[in-house]
Order: sequence, then structure tokens, then C-alpha cells
Amino acid sequence: MPPKELLKVEEHTEVTGERLDEAEMHRVRGQLLYALHDTAAAEASFFRAISIAQRQSSRLLELAAVVNLARLWHSQGKRIEARDILGRIFGWFGEGFDMPLLQDAKILLNELAGAAPRVWERGQPAS
Repeated sequence: MPPKELLKVEEHTEVTGERLDEAEMHRVRGQLLYALHDTAAAEASFFRAISIAQRQSSRLLELAAVVNLARLWHSQGKRIEARDILGRIFGWFGEGFDMPLLQDAKILLNELAGAAPRVWERGQPAS
């Protein structure tokens, strides 16, 4: 069962019709479900977040949800699938690599590819 705060956000979304935070709400729900070891429901929430972010043309929200989905798949041994979906979306970005989300995505991509992350990819800027 999602926390009360998440239920309040869902209710607000339904009552007001405001959908701005809907993708993020489903992504956070997926994280909570994953932490509770309900991987099937978590995966469904991540897919829902991805779908909503795509409809809203929000590449950052889509990337955030895909990073979570890729982590889940990686934990299930679906390394190639995780690498492929994350690689496609990460490839859209040509700037902003100092953002924590893009840094996390790059580290995960390296891990999925079997490469060790370089020092700057662990949050330290390149010199």
C-alpha cells in the first residue's frame, strides 16, 4: 500500500486534472514497490511513468524512470535489455552531463556494459 502522501498526490491529480507531477508520482511509486520487493508492480509503475513522460515530452522524467527500470532489470539479470533501453534514451542528451541524473545514468550504463566507472563519473568533475 502506498504511503498516504502518495495517495494524496494521486487524489489531487484526479480531482484537479493537473498532470504535471504524474510521471514522477508513478516513478516514486515504483521505487517504493521495488523497496518492498514487489518487482512486478514496480516494473508496471516505471512503465507507466515512462509512458506519461513520453506523452508530456519530458525527456528528463523519462530518463529518471528508465534509470529505475534499468536498475530493476539489472537486478533480475536482464542486463542487455537494461543497457539497450537506457542507452537509447541516454543517447538523446548532448549536454547537461554535470546533472546528477545524467551522471547516474552514465555510471549505470558503464556497469551494464561491464566497464568500471571512471573517477569523474562517480560525481567528481573531470579535470
